[in-house]
Order: sequence, then C-alpha cells, then structure tokens
Amino acid sequence: TKFVNIIQVKKVEEQDWNTLTAAPGPYYTDKDHDRYVWAGQYREKNWQAAFLVQFFRDARAKTPTGGFKNEMWLLSPYLKGSFGDLYLESQIYWIAEGKRNFDNPTVSDLDMEGLAAYIMTKYNLGPAYVGGLYAYAEGNDPNDTTTIGGLRRGGADWNPMLILWNKDMVKWNGPMGPAGTTTGNAMTNASLFQVFVGYQANKDLEIFASYAFSKADEVAIVGQDDDIGSEFDIKATYKMFENLEYEVAFGYFWSDDWYKAGVPATTVDDNYLLFHKLTLSF
Repeated sequence: TKFVNIIQVKKVEEQDWNTLTAAPGPYYTDKDHDRYVWAGQYREKNWQAAFLVQFFRDARAKTPTGGFKNEMWLLSPYLKGSFGDLYLESQIYWIAEGKRNFDNPTVSDLDMEGLAAYIMTKYNLGPAYVGGLYAYAEGNDPNDTTTIGGLRRGGADWNPMLILWNKDMVKWNGPMGPAGTTTGNAMTNASLFQVFVGYQANKDLEIFASYAFSKADEVAIVGQDDDIGSEFDIKATYKMFENLEYEVAFGYFWSDDWYKAGVPATTVDDNYLLFHKLTLSF
C-alpha cells in the first residue's frame, strides 16, 4: 500500500466534573484536554512523504471562577528518502492558528504561535559520508504583548550534539546556564547549523565527527548577546553483537555570551565531556 491514512481522536484528560471539589462546589465544569489528528502518508521504494493535521483543545487551566483554554491547529509535513547516494530528510511543525481564550471578559485573548523546522542531508562516499543539517525553533518576541510565541521546539528525544540540547547530559548534569538563560534537553528559541562526517571502518566500527554553532532567535534581556555557542563532537561506535553496541565519545562546547544574560562582567566557562557506554537493544 502506497498511501496510509490515519485518524485519531484522543481524550488526553477528562474533567467534566471534578469530584475532588467538595459539594456544594464550586465545581470544575470543563477542564478537558482533547486532540483530533489526521495523518496521510505516501510511500515509494526509496522515499516517503506525509502530512499531519492536529487540533488541540486544552481547558486544563480553567477554574470555577475563570481561567483560560487553548485551541490550536498544527500542521506538519515531512519528507525523507534516498536519491542515489544522497539522503534527505526534513520536517516542519507549525501552529497555523492558535488562541488563548480567557473567561474573564476584561482580559484580552492572546494569539498563539510556533514554528519548528529541520532539514538534514547526507552524501555517501563509499565507506564514508559527509552531511549537514539546519534546525530552527521560533522564539517568543518580547515586544509583542498580543501573542504567545515560541510554542514549538525540538523534541527531547532528538540529540543533535553530545552536550548542547542533549537529554542524557541534562538528565545527569542538569541544564546549562543561569536561571532564565538556560539550554535544556530540547532545542528552543534558536537556530542550529551543523556539518558532520562519518567513516564506516568495517561492518562493526563507525567513527563520526561533527561541528555545530547556534544562535538565539529572540533576546528578551537587555544587552544579551544572541550567540549561544559552538560544539565539536567525535565518537566511535562498535557493534559487539547484533543487539549490543559500545560507544566512546568526546565533546567540547565553547560557551558564548548568551549565557552572560546581559551582564558583561560575568565569566562564562566552556564545557567538555568524555564518556563511554554500552547500549543493549531488545
């Protein structure tokens, strides 16, 4: 089948009547969180493309006396495939329309915006390959008081580098930077440019190296620089058995002035890591 069609209605949370509120109330009468999804995918032998449409209705922030609900339409096309020795993949995740509606008539409703995009290409050169990627996550414009922006980001399961926006590093060491100016386990409010090279030494051993730099999309602190930093990574992965891999890696991150949060006298240190791990897949 070349075309796959998926429809999903998901009740994320049901709270029509909150029984935790003692009688005679006031009761929460509508705190539901619902998602309605359609996805269509077209497949060929060497490539595939898809388009996703989602409608979110989230009223969990409502209270017996007010609160608000969020409603959003999200669109997400993607393409991936091999064209000779060239491999390409790309995806866009865009809030086409979004609104935060307040119950209080004296409070103005807010628009909701978000855009995240990613493109990666790789070219095979026999046992070696070279490639590059660009990723973008829109930030929130601090000068726009009518809009909540920056609502899309890179996923927490996407690790473009060993240090910056890496979920494993954040899990064991915490996010980088002072409060209010941190980089955590998912790419937000930034652009990322990366080039990489790999070499398949034999059927079991692969060596990979990359260099990347990133800049903030929006700056909310007066005097803050938008340069986040750059990183060099190198790692070797050896397949010991069909489902067991051993990896050793080194990463060095040159921290830039973004982390000074607009205070020039602040000292910013670089970060580096060296680690090895075993990964068992089953």
